[in-house]
Amino acid sequence: MPRPRSCSIVRGLLLCLVSGGWLWWRSVRLVLAVARRAPCYAEGQVLLVPGYRLHGDEVPYPYALRLRRAVRLWRPGRRLVLSGAAAGPGQPSEALAGYVGLRDLGLPAAAPVDLDEAARDTLGNLAAARERSRQGETAVVISNRWHLARCALLARQIGLDVKLCAAERRWRASAFAGLALCREAFAILCCCGAEAARIPPHRLLETLR
Repeated sequence: MPRPRSCSIVRGLLLCLVSGGWLWWRSVRLVLAVARRAPCYAEGQVLLVPGYRLHGDEVPYPYALRLRRAVRLWRPGRRLVLSGAAAGPGQPSEALAGYVGLRDLGLPAAAPVDLDEAARDTLGNLAAARERSRQGETAVVISNRWHLARCALLARQIGLDVKLCAAERRWRASAFAGLALCREAFAILCCCGAEAARIPPHRLLETLR
């Protein structure tokens, strides 16, 4: 599960404490609203699949959902960008494991796939998409529903116009999804600050104009 960068954790904690938890609760509502409303289809020339921490060298279920959605969205003329570093020396990168997963899922050999094996967090994933996108191309971020709000906020920070695409067909409440939602709400405060919690969900779901 994506985790907030350690350098920003203090800010997130301070915002939670100073606001009496109100900002965190606003962030929870933002993450949940985006998770419920995000589409599971989007048009774009660049399909970005952010990485996810591996189980050894195995692709975990949330990452597999992202890869399956990417295979469904791919068409000739579209490029895939898989992003994610290795957890340690001698271990496969998240990007490489995702590439193997895509081929296992039936992605045609002719489909162009660009591997970014340097990114270690969501911000790095999005920066990879920006670097690999040509002028005028639309980037589609494919991720789990609970992760999309943070993707959208960070993309705005670095000036990357993206469309959001949910890996799952619909939002399903579960213990794992609830925990992921709460962690993402805190991560938003850590990396994006108090203003992010006040952004209306529909602004994050807007497609390119």
